[in-house]
Amino acid sequence: MAAVPQGMRICKVMNVITIEDYKSTYWPKLDSAIDQLLTQSPGDYIPISYEQIYSCVYKCVCQQHSEQMYSDLIKKITNHLERVSKELQASPPDLYIERFNIALGQYMGALQSIVPLFIYMNKFYIETKLNRDLKDDLIKLFTEHVAEKHIYNLMRK
Repeated sequence: MAAVPQGMRICKVMNVITIEDYKSTYWPKLDSAIDQLLTQSPGDYIPISYEQIYSCVYKCVCQQHSEQMYSDLIKKITNHLERVSKELQASPPDLYIERFNIALGQYMGALQSIVPLFIYMNKFYIETKLNRDLKDDLIKLFTEHVAEKHIYNLMRK
């Protein structure tokens, strides 16, 4: 029998969450919260329950859905960043730098909420199994899907 990471032993016995439960109940709650966090303006109040979202993440990690949840999170954020990149490409030249700066600020602000909400997944899946860090992975996504695609235009301005 494989050794269970010490922290995983604190997961309480709970009802089994099937992959169908994850897809139909848990991920939609997380998906909606992530949407709100990614699109909020700095300083805006977002009417989500951080406790409920953290609880969803905790339950999914305890029920061995970390890999799927991580994959879904990365896909979700990648799709968002690709839309941001396309919007920047369509920006008028005189607003390009300002809009890039707004997009960067909005994304970094969202990370300040997203990373703590997924801290349990980070600690018991990303750091342990992937030997990486969630915040680093999410910053790398911005670099790959937005910053690197726009660096030439930013430098010309």
